[in-house]
Amino acid sequence: FIACAHPGTAHDPAFMICRGCGSIAEAQAEAALAESAAQSGFQVEQTVIEAEGLCPSCQPEAAQ
Repeated sequence: FIACAHPGTAHDPAFMICRGCGSIAEAQAEAALAESAAQSGFQVEQTVIEAEGLCPSCQPEAAQ
């Protein structure tokens, strides 16, 4: 688990974790999951999303 930059506030964080340098960026999670859950009758109590990839500094030049 990753430490949240906004503890104590009501929000659904999405963490982007660089597998190259280990840097972490936090963003607000999209509402799509909550909408899909509501359509199926599922009540989401908490959402935390972690995505792994490469930050701009760690991406190979060929991919940019």
